[in-house]
Amino acid sequence: PHNGEFVLIANVGAQPVDLEGWSLEDPARTRITLPPGYTISPSGRLRVYSGPGVNTADRFYAGRRRAMLNNRGDRIALRDARGIVRQIFEY
Repeated sequence: PHNGEFVLIANVGAQPVDLEGWSLEDPARTRITLPPGYTISPSGRLRVYSGPGVNTADRFYAGRRRAMLNNRGDRIALRDARGIVRQIFEY
């Protein structure tokens, strides 16, 4: 049901983080924005899949028909609801 491509977001802090409006964005400005209902507790994780699937409390499926991440390396920015970059992932 999904294309297997995902980004794992982990909360390493001591407080829960409400991810409503947070987004993942690549250099081509392809963006996945998280809807209401996703909060990560301390030590919790959320997998964000680019493809289709059934959303659960710890998995969000963006429903894109095409992959977002480049197989040979890419850069993804995690932005909070105000647009501030909180983390950059590179591979």
